[in-house]
Amino acid sequence: MQLRPRTSHPLRPSDVQRYEDVTRGRQPPTPFGGTGPAGFVRAKPSSESSYAERSVGSVSPTDEFLQRTGSGLAQSKRGSLSASINEPRRAGHRARPLSSRSLGGMSQHSCRIEEWSGAPRMDAGAPSPAIHAADGTLVVAYRVAEPAAGAFQEGFALVQFTGVLQHTFGYPNDEALAGHPLFGAGLSLYAFNEVVRSPYVVELGARNAKSFPDSEPRFTQLRHWIVTFHDETLEVVGTSIGYLESVSSSSAREALREHAAHQVA
Repeated sequence: MQLRPRTSHPLRPSDVQRYEDVTRGRQPPTPFGGTGPAGFVRAKPSSESSYAERSVGSVSPTDEFLQRTGSGLAQSKRGSLSASINEPRRAGHRARPLSSRSLGGMSQHSCRIEEWSGAPRMDAGAPSPAIHAADGTLVVAYRVAEPAAGAFQEGFALVQFTGVLQHTFGYPNDEALAGHPLFGAGLSLYAFNEVVRSPYVVELGARNAKSFPDSEPRFTQLRHWIVTFHDETLEVVGTSIGYLESVSSSSAREALREHAAHQVA
């Protein structure tokens, strides 16, 4: 048996327009009145208002349910859900702002930053550093702010880190340093910063303890440095730091080569 759509009401121009709106996705079928052409639900003949006009000021089924259950999420039509999500879930619980992000379960406020001043100050504009790492030792060379008197070439200082467990070199530069998790603890620009009670070292120890449960106490002997150059940041986790020498050279990379050659000789 072939089913035919009901046509209990005469077809009017408004029905044709509403039918075209429904088929083109501009207007959903309304739950009012009988059926119109092709079985689409037609609005009550007494009301020629649009679907959007009828929806103004109405309460959706979801909001009606939330109002009856007393959740308080439907106090307003706009912003009520996001406001409730951002509110604390229980009394006495304070939401933690993103700016105070933590590492390894310790916030940046539980550590402190100390500037290491055992080497000549770097040039703030273009220190142009270079590094060499091998066998747990890392040497960084950088252009100094004040070269030695009478030097024919620019002066570069060399600083050595020993017992190095991990190091990173590159991003961020001085303009993006504010995004570093420990920037709020007092990182200084163009300086050797040591992070005392570093949360990152604690995090490394917790990671290693997953496979080696007895290794975590050994991480308390490690130190964490953040060297903030103009275009790069050097972070080192190791055991010690020391100033080696200052040399006159054409570049930091060349200064490292000369230093390595003297060590071999």
